[in-house]
Amino acid sequence: MLVQLNKTKEILSDKYLIKRILDLTQLLVMSVILCWVLSLSFNSINAQVIDEWRVYSSFSTVNDIIVTDQNYRFVATQGGLVITDPVGISSTLTTMDGLHRLDIQKLAYHSPSKQLFLGYMDGAIDVYNIEYSSIQTITDILRVDQYPSKFIRDFVVHDDVLFIATDFGIIELNIDDLYVQQSYIGLGNLDRGTPIYALDIFDDELIAATSHGVVRANLNDNLLIRESWIVFTTVDGLPSNFIQDVCFFNSGEYAVVQESLYHFNGDNWLKEEGVNYLQSLDIVRQGDGQDLMLVFNNRIMRRSTYTPTKIYRVENVRGIRTSTMLYDQLLMGTTDLGLLVFTSPSEWDQFVPIGPYTNFFTGLDWSDGRLFSASSNNVIGNRILDRSKGYSFFQDSSWISFNAQNTELLDQENFKQAFTTAQNNSHYFIGSWGSGVVKHNKTTNAIQIYNAYNSTIRGWEADNPEYTVISGLSADIKDRVWLVSRYGSEPLYVYEPNQDTWLAHAKDNAVNTLDEYVNLFTDSNDNKWISLQSSTGDGTGLLILDTNDPTDLQDNQGVKLTTSASNGNLPDNKVNAFLEDKNGEVWIGTARGIARFLFPRFIIDSQQSSERQSQWLLNEDTSALSRYLLRDINVSAMAINGANQKWIGSINQGLWLLNEEGSTILKRYTEENSPLISNNILSIAINEESGEVFVATDRGLVSFIDIAQSPKAKMGSLKVYPNPFLYDQHERIIIENLSQSTRIRVLNSGGNVVHELQPRGGRAQWDGYNSNGQKFSSGVYFLVAWDVSKGERGVGKVVIIQ
Repeated sequence: MLVQLNKTKEILSDKYLIKRILDLTQLLVMSVILCWVLSLSFNSINAQVIDEWRVYSSFSTVNDIIVTDQNYRFVATQGGLVITDPVGISSTLTTMDGLHRLDIQKLAYHSPSKQLFLGYMDGAIDVYNIEYSSIQTITDILRVDQYPSKFIRDFVVHDDVLFIATDFGIIELNIDDLYVQQSYIGLGNLDRGTPIYALDIFDDELIAATSHGVVRANLNDNLLIRESWIVFTTVDGLPSNFIQDVCFFNSGEYAVVQESLYHFNGDNWLKEEGVNYLQSLDIVRQGDGQDLMLVFNNRIMRRSTYTPTKIYRVENVRGIRTSTMLYDQLLMGTTDLGLLVFTSPSEWDQFVPIGPYTNFFTGLDWSDGRLFSASSNNVIGNRILDRSKGYSFFQDSSWISFNAQNTELLDQENFKQAFTTAQNNSHYFIGSWGSGVVKHNKTTNAIQIYNAYNSTIRGWEADNPEYTVISGLSADIKDRVWLVSRYGSEPLYVYEPNQDTWLAHAKDNAVNTLDEYVNLFTDSNDNKWISLQSSTGDGTGLLILDTNDPTDLQDNQGVKLTTSASNGNLPDNKVNAFLEDKNGEVWIGTARGIARFLFPRFIIDSQQSSERQSQWLLNEDTSALSRYLLRDINVSAMAINGANQKWIGSINQGLWLLNEEGSTILKRYTEENSPLISNNILSIAINEESGEVFVATDRGLVSFIDIAQSPKAKMGSLKVYPNPFLYDQHERIIIENLSQSTRIRVLNSGGNVVHELQPRGGRAQWDGYNSNGQKFSSGVYFLVAWDVSKGERGVGKVVIIQ
């Protein structure tokens, strides 16, 4: 934060030095400015773009593929759209390019208008114009409030109309004018709002897969009349009314039910023997004829009206999701390998843009020029995606991932659902939901797994002690690593690097038997901060533990804090996040706001309740509705930047940046007012050298460049940009290479102080105006900075042009 001082005065100690510099340069100033203006080539220094947002997408999970008649190839993935043009050049589109979301579910292409339609699970539709590279979002379905789910399941383009299968019916979108022209919510005798899972149209006949049978209608009939729809159910030979997929092929009607293939013979639906474990159907109609792809988990069977049946597979590959044809090439979309293009049933090439392995991120940490991340503890029911939830490193624009899908040892131990992280000087540690903890060597990448079968770590004795949930990980000041085994009768463990063993600590006497250890944080005093919850997930307070000698299990001292005014004064008993700032304060984020402990080292030994009371954040805006800042925010993550400001992440409410004391909101980001891809924040990490803030959300990972930067030990020459600064082209001046607590004086060509700044951290911004909001006249201005505590000095200059 910048504090602008209103006084204008001379600096006697610096004036004569600056005057000598000015005497030598003043005659050249106007000619230099004139050259800059005439050349229109401004030598601006832009090492990084402040406030620039980036998204880190995985394009490995393919949901749909479209090939156009102009030979464009579009691939819908969980991380955005992959485009390959007719000459083979590939590019990507993400939310940073205007997409509504990253996780595109379905695609459709309208050739006459050169428009690509992208459908999402919330009902929104993006329209991408290939000719103009423009994106328009249609929200008609998204705004429907009668039905809880608006998931777009399928698209079919027919006669300039886009037919849309949704979770509440079939919608017609007029492609010429991009408006909803009709809705079919009640089909035949089905209930209104019955989900539609798949569509196909051929020769004006429509067929659809629903949760209550197969429906069929002729488009020349009045589809608003229920009698226009024919409904096929179990009485017509189907084994279940839940239909996975349908299509027309070679004058026949096909459906996937209970992972088997059924064909309609005119009277009944008959099962085709020998076709089992079928996932879906893909139909392609080309000039040569029709192709029907039967999509299994590990292969695709291609039936055709013009060539013999062929089987396409890749050895040991599971998780095939979708397919299409480009002439005689088969394009296969997979769960974790991206797009595979087959020139023959046994020859294929892989196409997947560079990026992380998955779009699951949590437990972010930045150190030594590298981002370290776990994935997720959530089970989504897809074996491949759940096994892909390992851990990743991002460094020098490259990703390296380790998971049960690509790492032999993790596969052998079935290590998955990694969601907690820590590191000491030599190793990374990654905790999982049920599979123990990994130790990863920073130098050699050697991996060792500790679980209930090869170590002392145990889970819930009354249920399954081999199922170890590592809900907390933290390294202490002596390079030991501590973990919490949630539900364990001995929930706290310490790893001694020299002995390669985990020593168990029993539950502390300060807590009761129903308190479960959950999250873990170690402060600079070596105290352990452990959040407590009941077995049902309700918050029960906070344990602060001094383990003294970790090998002595009898000398632990613990204090339990709660919302009681005399014993902690926590904003809420559910504690979700911790941080220690540059002043040694410990901040906690709870389900109802934030509190800070100014002197955490006194909490355990003190006999005074006042020294165990947290301070809630006081709002310096006395006119605000609440006296306390962010009082009812459900905090999920916190981090500090180079200026000791606090980034606060929340559950479904986005991001805040607070000043050092936590009394003012400096910035607020949501998906509605910024490129943030989700308001549900899972983790935050900061590269203090560059100012880049990494934010993990439930939809993926984004980052942006913040102003705050780590301070420099010696200032010397200040970096000032853009230089020259033009009022009609630039919004601010950036000043870098500052110390932690700096005063900056701006001097004009006469050596007079015309403005003052008082920033924090290694980088500051200035709008180029004086304290009265007035512009400066054109000329050279010198910036003299000095550290108020250490006496360090730095000098820079900027040319300002009105």
